[in-house]
Amino acid sequence: MADNGLLYFAPRRSTFVTKDVEILSKHFRVRLHCFLEKQSKLSLLLIVRQLAFILKNCLHTSSFIIMFGGYHAVLPTLIGRLFRKNVLIVLGGTDCVSFPSINYGTFRKKLQSTFTCLSYRYSTKLLPVHSSLILRRNSYYNIDSEFQGFRYWCKKSINRISIIPNGYNAALWQVKSEFKIPNTFITIATLNEESVITLKGIDLIFHLASELPNCQFTIIGNQNPSLRFPSYPNLQVLPLLAAHELLKYLETSRYYLQLSISEGFPNALCEAMLAECVPIGSNVASIPDIIGDTGFILKSRDKEELLSLVKLVISHPDPAYLATLAKEKIAANYDLALRESLLLTEIVNG
Repeated sequence: MADNGLLYFAPRRSTFVTKDVEILSKHFRVRLHCFLEKQSKLSLLLIVRQLAFILKNCLHTSSFIIMFGGYHAVLPTLIGRLFRKNVLIVLGGTDCVSFPSINYGTFRKKLQSTFTCLSYRYSTKLLPVHSSLILRRNSYYNIDSEFQGFRYWCKKSINRISIIPNGYNAALWQVKSEFKIPNTFITIATLNEESVITLKGIDLIFHLASELPNCQFTIIGNQNPSLRFPSYPNLQVLPLLAAHELLKYLETSRYYLQLSISEGFPNALCEAMLAECVPIGSNVASIPDIIGDTGFILKSRDKEELLSLVKLVISHPDPAYLATLAKEKIAANYDLALRESLLLTEIVNG
């Protein structure tokens, strides 16, 4: 592989950004720029800092990779194309939707929507993690719009697209299946504001806890001490945990709940399946494809429908068999080496 440099842009450093940088660093000299590393709002200083980074490094690179569309993608896209670089934008989920009712999605804001479509249109290619981010009918939660996907919001056609799913190293998720506790449910979500409780379906889990006292529910990821949760003896809400601590909870939990209104390609769901949790997910974006016949799908965002589904779930005669299928499905279809190979192909051939 040629020793060309590669610039990688992201809003913040996250686990999937770190994972991409690690696999690409085996082939390129990767320089990472995080637009909002220590800030939460757009400012002139952030733009100037990003511009200086691009001008300093762009002559020593062949490709720009941008994680997510948004304000941070505009300058790298336009300058990259000006200097005839290969500009690839990875679409992850929030950058393809608009849900004003829950204050979520890049396209809910007119100015941000305009800049996002601009960067998409002038990129070399878009790399969504799943085909549902292109265009889909939204049947699970259609209060805001019947359709979602960047093609619905960007009116000018964009056809330079390659789908590259997230990837996982199954060897990192070794569990002892005999530790699984019956009727235990877990979900992982970064709870930093009130709207996320609705976005991630946490309110639905509260309902389950109130109606199913013989089941235990664990929610991991609370980052906001001001958030208030109902008090049930079978419900615990924990902060974000280190990977080794998280694995302990996944190892003992029988079921994983992914009841989101919007997702791209949820890492937590895939990692829980690798940890042999039986998946229960909403009928949203990639979730039905990821789960397949290894778990259960909630068709619409309805509390009573969910309650009936969970009663069906816990009556299944062989959840261990489903858990094994779940692990095998992720390991077989979404290996990290596949993502590495697909990304390299786009970089080299761009």
